[in-house]
Amino acid sequence: MIDSISTATQSTQANSSSGSSDLDQAAFLRLMTAELQNQDPDSPMDSQAMLDQFATLSNVQAISGLNTMFSNYLSSQDSNSTFTASNMIGKEVSVISGNYSDVQGELRGAIEPPAGVSEVTVSVRDKLGQIIDKQVIDTSGTDVSFPFEFNGVGSGDLTVEATYSDGGVEQSVDVVQPSKVKSVRFEDGQTLLQLASGKFATLDDIRTITG
Repeated sequence: MIDSISTATQSTQANSSSGSSDLDQAAFLRLMTAELQNQDPDSPMDSQAMLDQFATLSNVQAISGLNTMFSNYLSSQDSNSTFTASNMIGKEVSVISGNYSDVQGELRGAIEPPAGVSEVTVSVRDKLGQIIDKQVIDTSGTDVSFPFEFNGVGSGDLTVEATYSDGGVEQSVDVVQPSKVKSVRFEDGQTLLQLASGKFATLDDIRTITG
């Protein structure tokens, strides 16, 4: 008899770990009552084993409850994140991104190299990946951010990349561009900001908020 209850409890554990609970506490009690009513008088159920089964069921339900609480907490955090981001609509921001669109011949942004880097090469590539313009920026000062500007590069999808040489090895530098937040959306568990360019950025991509 105990074996059948043990099997049912193990089934409960398996269902709990997979997100379902076909055997809840009430069902377990009904099963236990039926077992007691139909037990063999010559071989009664072991009371300690019964207590162990109750303890196992309680542990499984406690874990299931914690999982539910944690899931609700994560959902709450996601909602709060989206609500906070919605307050950024219409704000001017600076975003870590080298993807530029519809610049109409003028391209502005900034680079944020590590401390100690003396110069950085900023290159503009067209949609085919060809370099159409570049400049070397002196970054030996104490500033954290160094602006750049290109004119006459045309419009369309362009990519800006910034690099410096570290012992002969080329290293990338963050490119930051100004933009305005048009809307906010929640997708695949992530809060996304739609920029004026039509592209999307995450909250982690935002460097500054103004306006």
